[in-house]
Amino acid sequence: MFDKNPWEWEKVDVEQLISAQREEDINLDYKASDSLDKTDGKKKEISKDVSAFANSDGGVIIYGVRENPAQRNIPEGIDVGSDPTIISKEWLEQIINSGIKPKIHGLRIKSITVASGKVIYVVYIPKSMTAHQASDHRYYKRYNFQSTPMEHYELMDILNRAVLPDLEPEFTLVSAGNAFHLVVVLVNRGTTVIRNVSFVLSLPHDLIIDSMGVSFRREDYINLVFVGISKAVHFSDLTFRNVNDEVVFPKQKFEFIIPDGSRRVAIGKTSSPLLFMSGKLIWQLYADNMPFKSGEIDISKIKQSDT
Repeated sequence: MFDKNPWEWEKVDVEQLISAQREEDINLDYKASDSLDKTDGKKKEISKDVSAFANSDGGVIIYGVRENPAQRNIPEGIDVGSDPTIISKEWLEQIINSGIKPKIHGLRIKSITVASGKVIYVVYIPKSMTAHQASDHRYYKRYNFQSTPMEHYELMDILNRAVLPDLEPEFTLVSAGNAFHLVVVLVNRGTTVIRNVSFVLSLPHDLIIDSMGVSFRREDYINLVFVGISKAVHFSDLTFRNVNDEVVFPKQKFEFIIPDGSRRVAIGKTSSPLLFMSGKLIWQLYADNMPFKSGEIDISKIKQSDT
């Protein structure tokens, strides 16, 4: 989501979010500085909001940014900030740690000085492998820009994170003139080993120029092999599986690599960038002991890189 670690942000990084009118989403929330207060009600809200991020996909809460009153969820500017002698980084950390059970490991808080010695706080919350209970003894999730109570099945899904694999795809678009390459990486974010994987990537027919996909070993990555291509209406399906009985350990990655080592698969080229960028990709992911996953994404929304 972020190009720079949130715990390394400075004032200019927060200002860039504001100038870009970066809307709140499941991974980002703006809070006014007065959300940090020593009343019991405000303490409960802090624990509710932070635990909801950990129970969902992780992310960042910025305490010290006011929202546009005419456009909710859109940042308007940095507010007056908090007095660090009253609302200190240590106080905020203690409120979070004492109000949320179990403690969230990997949580980090960055204090950023603004006008008149006041500060704003950037709170980074990692996605957790277990469920965290807020100080009101309830479990929350991040949904539609808000922290909402979880259903029982959602709680059970989170508790299963610790015992089930959690494989996720990551996509990057690399441009070189009129050539567009799609880099695909699968990351095991879970805590258990994955032994069998099948990944199906669907792209519009006119974006497929090659079906290369046989990979080779490199450190920290697992081999993948291209096992076939089939065509449905308007789409071509490329299927990849792990080979040679290799397993994927926690935090390990699958990377699709073609024989020339350029880390490209499902390559799309077109003389018209707009044609390529107007398409979408659909993916399906199967792995043993993991619930089936699928999704789709507009190609224009994929992170871009020059390398």
